[in-house]
Amino acid sequence: MNNITVISREELEELREAFDKIDIDNSGYVSDYELHDLFKEANIPLPGYKVREIVEKFLTVADSNKDGKINFEEFVSVIQELKSKEISKSFRKSINRKEGITAIGGVSAISSEGTQHSYSAWTLTSLCSPPAPTSARPLTLLTSTFLVPGLENPAGRQNLRAQSKGEMASQAEDLVSWRISCHLLRSILCSNKQAQSEEEKFAFVNWINKALHDDPDCQHLLPINPSDESLFNSLRDGILLCKLINLSQPDTIDERAINKKKLTPFTISENLNLALNSASAIGCTVVNIGSQDLQDGKPYLVLGLLWQIIKTGLFADIELSRNEALIALLNDGEDLEQLLKLSPEELLLRWVNYHLANGGWQKINNFSHDIKEKNDLKRAECMLQEADKLGCRQFVTPADVVAGNPKLNLAFVANLFNTHSALSKPNSSSYDPNLLEDSVLSSPRATQPFLSALSGETKEERTFRNWMNSLGVNPYVNHLYSDLTDGLVIFQLYEMIRVPFEWNLVNKPPYHALGGNMKKIENCNYAVHIGKTKANFSLVGIGGQDLNEGNPTLTLALVWQIMRRYTVNVLSDLGEGERVNDDIIIKWVNQTLVNAKKTTSITNFKDASISTSLPVLDLIDAIAPNAIHPEMVKRENLSYTDKLNNAKYAISIARKIGAQIYALPDDLVDVEPKMVMTVFACLMGKGLNKSM
Repeated sequence: MNNITVISREELEELREAFDKIDIDNSGYVSDYELHDLFKEANIPLPGYKVREIVEKFLTVADSNKDGKINFEEFVSVIQELKSKEISKSFRKSINRKEGITAIGGVSAISSEGTQHSYSAWTLTSLCSPPAPTSARPLTLLTSTFLVPGLENPAGRQNLRAQSKGEMASQAEDLVSWRISCHLLRSILCSNKQAQSEEEKFAFVNWINKALHDDPDCQHLLPINPSDESLFNSLRDGILLCKLINLSQPDTIDERAINKKKLTPFTISENLNLALNSASAIGCTVVNIGSQDLQDGKPYLVLGLLWQIIKTGLFADIELSRNEALIALLNDGEDLEQLLKLSPEELLLRWVNYHLANGGWQKINNFSHDIKEKNDLKRAECMLQEADKLGCRQFVTPADVVAGNPKLNLAFVANLFNTHSALSKPNSSSYDPNLLEDSVLSSPRATQPFLSALSGETKEERTFRNWMNSLGVNPYVNHLYSDLTDGLVIFQLYEMIRVPFEWNLVNKPPYHALGGNMKKIENCNYAVHIGKTKANFSLVGIGGQDLNEGNPTLTLALVWQIMRRYTVNVLSDLGEGERVNDDIIIKWVNQTLVNAKKTTSITNFKDASISTSLPVLDLIDAIAPNAIHPEMVKRENLSYTDKLNNAKYAISIARKIGAQIYALPDDLVDVEPKMVMTVFACLMGKGLNKSM
C-alpha cells in the first residue's frame, strides 16, 4: 500500500485548540480573514502573502457557496497540504542529489530530452475530498499510440495494457487509503469533540451550581450532576437560562416576566423565547437556535449558548472605562489608544504576562499550548489548590490544565482577574487623570474611537454592537468604532440587508504594515459608495476616512441606517415585499390598538406617552392576549421609577412572545426615537407573523 502522510492525534488536538480559540462564537467556522491569526495560534506563522495565496486558493477551489468561511476539516486539509509541500521540498532535494531516486524519461521524444519524472508515495493533500484520477491518463493512452514507438505491434500494446492495470490498481489503493484516513480523522474529531464537550459540561455545571446556589427559583434544579445529562434537562424549562443571563448582564430580564409555577409546554416555550431573545440582546449569536433545540437538549447548541452567556459576564468589566487599573498594563512606549483597542482576551493575556514578568517568568502567547503542564497532573492540582484559597477554583480541572483547553483556561483566568486582579489604580505620582484627559483632548486624534472608549460606550453604542454580534459578524465587535475601521463588518451587514456589492473588491486581512491602512481606507470608501449608490442611504458629508478614523457621529449615522433597513426588511418580507416606512408602522400600531379596544395611541416615535410604556404594553396585549398581567403595570401618577419598571416589563414580555428587541428600557423612558421605532417595528413583525 502507498505511504500516507497523516497528521498525528496530538497535532490534531492542538489544531482543534487553536481553531476553537479563533472560533469565539462556536459556529464551527472561521472567516478567511482570520486565517492569519489561526496559523499564528497553531504555531505555524506564515507571512501575509502566503496566507493570501491560501485564501485565494480556498475561495477558488473549496468554497462552493463563496461565504468565505472555513470549517475545521478544511483547515486541517490546508495544514496537511502545507505539510505535504514541506515533505515534497525535502524529497525534491533528494532528487536533486540523486539519493536513491530512479529517473524515468518522459513518454514522448521531446519529454525524454527535456524533463525527468520521479515516482513518490502518494500524499494525502485533502481530507475533505477523495483523490481524483488523473484526467490526462485516458488521453495519454489514446495519444501515445501515435507518439510512442513500438505500440504499432501487439507486444507493445500488451505492455501498455499491463501498465494501465497497474495504474488503475494504484488509484484504487489510493482511494481505499483516503477512505481509511477520512474514517480515522472523523473518529479522532468525534472523540476529541466529545471529550471537549464533557470537559465544558463539567465546568459549566460547577459554575452554575456555585453561582445560583442561593437562588430560590432554582432550588428544584440544583445542584446539577455534572456526570450525566442533568444539565440539558435542567435548562429545558428556561428558568435557569434566564437566571444565567441576568447573572451575566444584570436586569436584562425582568423577573416578573419569567414563568415559574405550574409550567405547561406553552409557558416553557415562552421562557425559552425570553431567554433566547434576551441572549441575543446582550450580543450572543443565537442564529438558527430555537426553543425546541433547547428542549431537545442538543449538546453542541446548548454548550455553545452557555459559553457565550458565561463569557459575556466574565468579560463585562475587562475594559478600561470600567477598570482604570488596567492602565498599569501599558507597555513602554505604548500610548493609551493602543491599549484601548485590545479585546478582553488580549487584555487578559497581557495581564497574565504582566504578573509573570514581575515574578521573573517567561511570557506566554496563548491560553492553550503555552500553559500545558506536560502531563504533570500533580503540579496542576497544586496550582488549583492555591486558586481555591482565593475562591477561584472554577472552570478547569487538573486534566484541563494539562491538556491546555483554551476555552476553559480563558474562563479560569477571567474569573481570577475579576476576583483578584492585583492591579492598583495608578497613584498621583505615576498617573494624573487630569493630565491624561488634557493630553487626550489636545490630541489631533481626539475625535477618534479611543476617546469614546475612555469614557465608556453609550447605551446606543452598546445596542448597536450587541445587535451586530448577535448576527454572528466576524470578527467579534468589542469596540464599535475601532473594530469597524477596515469596513469588513459593514460589508457583512450589507449582505444581511441584501445590499449588492462585490466581495472581490474588498481588501481582506492580513494587512501589510506598510500601506495596510490604505487598504482599509479603500474598503471604507467602497462601503460608503455602496451605501450611497446601492442602499440609497443618506450619507451626506460622510467619507471612507470618517469610518477609518472611527468618527463616532458619522459611523453611527451609517450603522443606524443599516440596522433600520434590517428591521424594515423583516416587515417587508412579511408584507410580501411592500415597502414599509414610519407612517405605515404608526398606522398599524394605532389600528391594532383600536381593534383591541385600547385607549392608548401614538402620533410619532417621539410621542411623550411612550415614556410610560403604556402604548407598548397595550400593543403587546393586543397581539398576545393574556401575556400582560395587569397587576404588574402602573398606569397612573407615574414616577420615573414606575416608568422604568413598566419599560423593563414591556421589553421582557415583548421578547417572551417572540419579538427580537435590542432596545433598552431607558430608550422607552427617555423616548429615544430610533430605538422606539425598532420596538414598534419588531412588535408589528410579530403581529403580522401571527396573523399569517
